[in-house]
Amino acid sequence: FGFSPDPLFSYDELVDRCVLLMVNEACLIMEEGLVDGPSTVDLGMIFGTGFAPFRGGLCSYADHEGAASIVERMNKLKAKYGDAFEPSATLKKMAADGSKFFPERPFIKYEERIGFPAI
Repeated sequence: FGFSPDPLFSYDELVDRCVLLMVNEACLIMEEGLVDGPSTVDLGMIFGTGFAPFRGGLCSYADHEGAASIVERMNKLKAKYGDAFEPSATLKKMAADGSKFFPERPFIKYEERIGFPAI
């Protein structure tokens, strides 16, 4: 097509720019009382948008990534792209006290795989 990838941002930054905004918005709608909790958010994302079920939804994804990591990454994006990336009060609180949306769930590490598997 005659163009090459922009070297100014990485694949990880591109994913963060998309997914972390959704995580933040999930926190905002919980703060506003529009949903009754993280289970409803996760279920809505899986059945409503096709979010990867093995990740469990946005709140489960946030638990896996860790709130402190998410807030740190959002602050970097905020510095680069503006206030749209301001972390919600919920994320900031969770980062400060190390809490999770689903503290009773066991942590099962998964590795991101990019590209096609070798045959």
